[in-house]
Amino acid sequence: MNTHFKGIDYVKALVPVLILSVLTACGEVTGQEFTTADEPPVEEIVFAAPAVAQPVQSAPAQPEDPVLPYLMPGEPPEPETTLVDIDSSLRAHEKRALSGDKFLESLYERPFTAVEMEYLPDADIQAATIAADDDFYYFGIQLKAPDPAENSLTASYGIEFDRGKRGRGDLLVWAGGFTPQWSLDGLTVYEDANQDVGGLNPLIANQGHEGDGYETALEFTDEKVAFARLSPDDPATVQFAVSRALLDGAEEFLWGAWADRSWQDPGRFDYNDFIGPGAAGSPIINSGYYPVKDLPGLDNTCRRAYGFAPTYDIRGMCTSKPVPEASTSSGGDCQTVCYNFGNQQVCTTVCN
Repeated sequence: MNTHFKGIDYVKALVPVLILSVLTACGEVTGQEFTTADEPPVEEIVFAAPAVAQPVQSAPAQPEDPVLPYLMPGEPPEPETTLVDIDSSLRAHEKRALSGDKFLESLYERPFTAVEMEYLPDADIQAATIAADDDFYYFGIQLKAPDPAENSLTASYGIEFDRGKRGRGDLLVWAGGFTPQWSLDGLTVYEDANQDVGGLNPLIANQGHEGDGYETALEFTDEKVAFARLSPDDPATVQFAVSRALLDGAEEFLWGAWADRSWQDPGRFDYNDFIGPGAAGSPIINSGYYPVKDLPGLDNTCRRAYGFAPTYDIRGMCTSKPVPEASTSSGGDCQTVCYNFGNQQVCTTVCN
């Protein structure tokens, strides 16, 4: 018998031995079952990724000066004109106003609650001012004091314009809820696009009038804009900045001030077209309509001419006449001259 393995036969004989050796090293063989031997703990090997050179980043570009969306006002210049209104606090303890409330002519002096006639100091205009720079007209409305319960000015306040100089209001800047910074919050500018503010006879009461007053809220653009704020120097004064562009470049107009804790509804201007004197009541004891009823908490001024010297009467305009010399005061190169119009007064600063 040939006992020498040929090459291929040698390999065939060796394979079972190798398999058995491997199985024995991995565990004990018991029939068809395998018992795994204890294994050493597996150590996780983490290969660090090769460093990749990062591109050198240049310093971020500095942003350009921010472009404001609207033309911004500055600090108001010194007033050119001060319009002095009646101080209803003088007879507030008697629950009445002395004068100044002419309901049928849309002139109100009723900073009182309905029926009980409690005085509302933040609805009592003391004075209104106007000033201007190259871009804006600035208006101030000084009230008697903030509301004592809220310690703030709680009414709606506004400046009404008559740019047509014909006795009919045509633009109303209206705001409430002020902060000491110039802001658009709470401010709306209304236009009377269909020219029905005041009805057939503006300012004069028109029974049965059914107009929609200031019905159009204007959208601001970069230069056609208005702002409002609480004066940083006086918590009882609100200030408005109205751009010249918003007035369509008008340099001659009439303007007046409003303080409204009543309807606060520009859509019902003029108010006396939507309520009669009996329902509205009156703060004047001997008027026949006392006390104030359904139109309380309201004060406004007559309209002051700006940029022109009227040679004729315009409805709603402050009529004036010189007062005695004692009411004229001077200081430096400027002189303040005051004029009476009924029980109200207009003071104008004239500088050399």
